[in-house]
Amino acid sequence: MLLTLGITNYSLLPKYFIPLFKADFPNGLVYTLEKAGHYILEDEPEMIAVLIDSVCLPEMRRK
Repeated sequence: MLLTLGITNYSLLPKYFIPLFKADFPNGLVYTLEKAGHYILEDEPEMIAVLIDSVCLPEMRRK
């Protein structure tokens, strides 16, 4: 499980949402994006592509 969250997200406040995510998914990975808000795909498309390639695709290939 991967959570990518923009630090300036005012809908899902990181200080509240990250602990909730970690409580529900203790083995989940959390990546915070310093230059992103709520729309991370618009704000940091290159970084999202890197995260998918490096984190999600290898996990999917193992299954």
